Order: sequence, then C-alpha cells, then structure tokens
Amino acid sequence: MRRSPPYHDERPVIGSRAMDRRSRTSTGTASTAHLIRQCTKALLVLAVLSMSMYLYAVHQFLRIPTPMLDNGNPWRIVMPVRSTTTANNNGFMTRPLPTEAQTPLSKTRPRLECGNHHHDENDDPEDLELLDKEMQEMVYWWDIPSDALAFPASHPTTKPKQKQKQYLSFEPEDAGWNNKRMSFEMALVLAHAMDRTLVLPPKRIISHFHLVENTTVPIVSFEDFFDLDTLNDTYAGVDIVTFQDFLIRESLTGHLVDVETNQTIFPEHNRTNWNNDYFVVKKKILRKASIMPIWYTEACIVPFASDGNHSKWQTILSNSLFQNRRRNRRRRPVRDDHQNETPVPVDAPPLDRWNEVLAGRRTICLYNNEMKRTKLIHFRLDAPRLTVRETEQKNCRILSHFYASIFFEDWKHALWTKRLVRDRLRYRDTYMCTAARVVNALRNRARQRDPTGNAKGLFHAFHIRRTDFSTQFPGADESAETIYQHTKDLFQNYKNATVFIATDAPDRSFFRPLSDAYDVVFLNSFESLLGDLNPNMYHVIDQLVASRADIFIGTYYSTLTNYINRLRGYYSTKHELPGYENGSIRSYYFSPQHGAKRDEMFHYRAPSPPIFQREFPLVWRDIDKDIELNSLG
Repeated sequence: MRRSPPYHDERPVIGSRAMDRRSRTSTGTASTAHLIRQCTKALLVLAVLSMSMYLYAVHQFLRIPTPMLDNGNPWRIVMPVRSTTTANNNGFMTRPLPTEAQTPLSKTRPRLECGNHHHDENDDPEDLELLDKEMQEMVYWWDIPSDALAFPASHPTTKPKQKQKQYLSFEPEDAGWNNKRMSFEMALVLAHAMDRTLVLPPKRIISHFHLVENTTVPIVSFEDFFDLDTLNDTYAGVDIVTFQDFLIRESLTGHLVDVETNQTIFPEHNRTNWNNDYFVVKKKILRKASIMPIWYTEACIVPFASDGNHSKWQTILSNSLFQNRRRNRRRRPVRDDHQNETPVPVDAPPLDRWNEVLAGRRTICLYNNEMKRTKLIHFRLDAPRLTVRETEQKNCRILSHFYASIFFEDWKHALWTKRLVRDRLRYRDTYMCTAARVVNALRNRARQRDPTGNAKGLFHAFHIRRTDFSTQFPGADESAETIYQHTKDLFQNYKNATVFIATDAPDRSFFRPLSDAYDVVFLNSFESLLGDLNPNMYHVIDQLVASRADIFIGTYYSTLTNYINRLRGYYSTKHELPGYENGSIRSYYFSPQHGAKRDEMFHYRAPSPPIFQREFPLVWRDIDKDIELNSLG
C-alpha cells in the first residue's frame, strides 16, 4: 500500500527542532551577555566605592597638623585638632608653655673661660689678646634659656605628670670614639622624645685608644667628653643616670624584672660597679629586663607624630612609595629619589621635610604601645637571628645621625633636638681651651712664614685615616703621593701653606710627599701646649683644630672626618661664610676612589644611604629659625 505523502505541516518537523535549538542557543547567549553586563556594572560600582574609600583614607592620613605661631603671643603654639569640643571658634587648640617659661625667646653667645692660658707675666699683651680672641672664636654654641624648658614629644600638649620611671639603655658601638658618639646622640634624642631616663653604659676602654705606646689607656665614659651634669641640671625634659645609679635605684630594690619569666633580676653578688665589664651586664641584666626594638636605622626611620599617632607615618610612607613607583615606573625608589641641590625650608610642611630625610627607606621604626608601657627599652648591637629578613639586616645598630633617622612632625621640636646636640653635647671646656692654644700657635706660625700675604694666619688641614681603615673600606688606603696629586690644585693660591695633619699613622715618614710641598705639622709638634692631657685623647684636639682650618680635606666614610665637617658647619653659620644659607662648607675628600665626591661638601645634599658615610647640612643649617623669628616678632 502506497504511503501517502506527508502533510505540508509535517515536513519541517526536523527543521523545527533545529530552529528550537538555535532559538535556545540565542536565548542562552543573550542571558550570558546580560549577566556579564550586570556583573560589569557591579564591579564598576565596587571600584568606584573602593576608590572613594581609598581617597577618603588618604585624605584623612594626610591631614597632618602643622604647628603655627600665634602672632599675638610668641610663646603660644596653635595646633589643628579634629575634635571641636576642646577647640576654639577657629578649630584650633592653643598650647601655652608653663608659667615659668614666660620669658622672651633669645640667645646669647657665651664666653669660653680658660683660666691663665698657660702664660706668665713676661708674655706680650698683644699675644695674649690674640689668644683670648682665638678662644672666643672656638665658641660655636649658643646659650638659649628657653630650650631648657622643652618637654618630650610623647606629651605633645601638657607637661608630663608624675609617673613610674621608665628607662632607655643602649650598647655603645664596638668601634672608635666617634661611632660611640653617634650612637649616644641617637640614644639621648630618643630618650627625650619617649620621656625616658637615659642609662649611661658603664665606663670602658674605647677602641683605638691603645694606639699610643707607653701610655695609660683610659677607662672612660661619655661624661669625660661632655658636661652631662649641667645638661641634667638645666634641661627639664632630660634625665640621665649612670649605670651604677640605675642598678641601685631599680635592681637592688627589686623593681627590675625579667620580661619573659617575670622573675626579679638582681646583679651578681649585688655588685653595682661594672666598669670595663659590660659584656656580663648586657647579657645578664639589660637584655633580660627589657624590650629590645629591632630597629636598623639604615632601613627604617623613627617618626614622632605631634598627636602621638606615630603609626600613621607608615601609611604616609607607603603612599609616597606608591606614587614614586607610578611616577618612575620602577619597583622601588633608588638612592637619589629624594636628593636635590635645594634644601627644604626647616619650617616646611611635615610631608616635605619627611621626603627630604627618607633616603630610600621603605618602612618606619615604630614606637608602639607595647614599648610605651614597658619599663626598660634596650638597644642592642646584634639582631637575634630569628628570620631571614633580620638575618639579612645583620644588626640593629643605632649607628646613624639622629637628625637623619628620627623625624619629628613638629618642625620646632626637630630644630630643638639639633640645638640640644650643638649647644649641650659639645666637648668640655678643657678640650676647647687646649685646642684654642694649638690653633693660636698654628696661626702665629702661618703669619711668620708669610707676614704680608697671610696676615690672618690662615692654615689648612688634612685628616688621613690609616691603620685598620683599608681593611674596612678597600681602596681607602691611598699613598701620600696620590693624596698630594689629587688635592694640590686646592692650594694653588696659597704659597708656603701651613698644613696641619690629623692622623692615626704612627710612621710620619709616610707623609713625606706632603711635607716636601707644604709646611706640615702634627699635633705632637705642640706638646708643650697640651698640658697633662692623656695622649690617647689627642684625637679630640685633632678634631677641634682641623675644624678651624681654612681648607679641610678628609677621609671619606670616616666618622672622625664627619664630625670635623659638622663643626665646620657650625662655624660657617656663625661667621656667615659663603654658601652658609645652603649649608655648604669648604671641605673636600682626598681619595681618587671617590673622585666624584671630592667636592661634595661644597654643595647641599639631603641625607642618602649609607647614612653614617658623611655629615649632612640638615644638622647645622638654619636651626635657630624659630628663635630668630620670635626675636624679630
């Protein structure tokens, strides 16, 4: 039987199913596209919200209060505050200094009193007058009574109340005197900022003091170099105790406790005099009874915020690094990110001053709440090898310049710390008077060699570090002939130049190429003027004498050279020598290995790593500005 042909409407059955599949596919594609559009809209909304929250957070963190002067009262400082309950109609809170401080801000140049100057009745009065003038020329510091009333940064609004004593101790550098001096400056500024009593290490032999044969090697403390008793008595916010007094006050009374076991720590046999036995002290007492910050100041910077919120500077730092990476298209800032030839004004906004001292560091050393509560903070030299990162850092030394590693949001506090070190951490008058006698003798010698062309008695100076320095810094051990060839152009305008050489080299024949060209003298040429000073302390006189030279040429990386340059910065500011506005001084470096750096001190440069390598003008340039502003006002 013949099959009837399919109905017309039956023919496209298979085709209809295909059309259904295409229709379903089309519908699914439309649904997917719609879902993608909805997700995209949601992501855009989230992105906008996230960006808004980020910008709001940045705005809040960058609202840094900036101190300003109240022109109506030079002793009142106005600080922006966020709370309106304690603020006046202008949104600011005033912070008057205490009643006893209500005296005009001023500064006076003190006199250096040196007794009889080692002269007798037969001395020429004119010579004595020149000697006295030279002694007063040695004075670079000021007497500023108002500075003695500064309070710690941890109490930004009021005078600190009576509370339990808190302390800060540190392990001095196992190196020469100037490394120890740098760590002491750091410790003193930190102790003041944290409102802590600074504990001096026990007396000990200082490295490099064994260089002079047939002499008694002195066991010394920082008190032998600086007048710390006067500093303690006159500055309200500074408190310094010897290690022996610390043990008597805290350990023998049972107030010193092991932070891990909570057991009371007593010194062995109740001994309190640990002079020249510091290894036992730091192991069995200081490290056990303290929190020890792992602060390596070459890698991190210590901020002190005006409102006590120090941690906000980590966010500010992160934002700064982020902006640098976007601007420079690189992963991290390099050495010269914040370097420039123009100094930032000392009263500039905090963020500008922060960028000037950052020196490529990517994190902060935070004085956190745990540290604020602890009785004793102790800075050790060697970091515990707990993590790979700390192992890479190798140490937690505070061998750094205080002004380049500690940042104060309040620009006046920053200047105050620089004046504290300049005016109070200066060598004792005994050293200053001895150096003045040597400088006067040098000037007389220079005048006699060229009475017409050198009536002022100008002389020049080298500091040439030898002994172990070449092993620390390969390439630094240059021959005297090389030194002469690299620096002779500096003396083209000086005939018969008198040159003072400060050095640790025992063999003076090494300097023959220099002595053949110049009138070379060493400190031992003036032994009759040095009195009973221990020869192992001659390096202090070397520094002071070299700082008074017309041209100074030093050793790169030497902290002894660095301090000479700092002193020369103080003198340059005092006499307003050419370039003093930018902090430049007439100092050079002799090593061809650092040829590009020979004239570096002749130009302004912001701090750069390694921080210890040299001094920076930040420590002496315009540091009396707030005092001068008030004097003018």
